[in-house]
Amino acid sequence: MLYRPVCFAGAGLSDAELGLWWLMVQRARNLTGVSPTHCPPTAILVRDDDPHLSFWRTEPAGIKPLICSIWEQGWQQVEAWGDKVVTGIP
Repeated sequence: MLYRPVCFAGAGLSDAELGLWWLMVQRARNLTGVSPTHCPPTAILVRDDDPHLSFWRTEPAGIKPLICSIWEQGWQQVEAWGDKVVTGIP
């Protein structure tokens, strides 16, 4: 989890999930000296009506939001994100 691409889909990553947040912060700290082009990406699928959307837009701990209006569209975004990760396309 510290050195591979990670996508959170179907999970809200609430503030009660301290263990996951700790891991994500450690991951971000470990990767501070690594060029952004060589850092494994991290994303979370979020609906555009999520009350925490403004928080996710700050990209906490390097987690980039994949924003969708409906879940079907979101799953397509997750699949496209995974394809980019596998092929190495930014």
